[in-house]
Amino acid sequence: MSLWALAGCATAPEPEIIKSPQQATAEFLPKVEAALSGLALDVESYRVRLRRCAGRRAETREDLFQVWVLLHRARSHADNGAEVVDAARERWLAKGWRISYYNPREDGGPDLAARDPQDNVYRLRAGFEKALPSALVGTYDTRCMKSPEGAVPFGDYAPAAGTRPGPG
Repeated sequence: MSLWALAGCATAPEPEIIKSPQQATAEFLPKVEAALSGLALDVESYRVRLRRCAGRRAETREDLFQVWVLLHRARSHADNGAEVVDAARERWLAKGWRISYYNPREDGGPDLAARDPQDNVYRLRAGFEKALPSALVGTYDTRCMKSPEGAVPFGDYAPAAGTRPGPG
């Protein structure tokens, strides 16, 4: 299992946070945007999903979920994706976030994963090979939550109008 998979909430205890998917998404997208703001990158495309997460006994239920954001098309302003990831690392450390994974890879760009004080996970990776030094990808997810509405519509989720993570 990869370290990226371990950073999620697949085996988290029963969530004490009770929020609707709409409320959770509306609160989380600005956090993702703030985490990326000021970095030298443009966001071309992203995706929001509601994902399952496990309860106290590793069971899955229809009312347990997390918000997951995929930044799958982003570019650094110059061919410096690795510098963008390093700038994010410094900024997140300065905010007091816990860096749970950092690999300054030689084959294209660094991988970074961090947790904020609310236990949300932020991941950013630069250049998948040396031929793509400006390419960036990121995934961001919340802690597990319980929906007061019952069953959650898992899968792609359309956030409220006017919300968009990232500075571009």
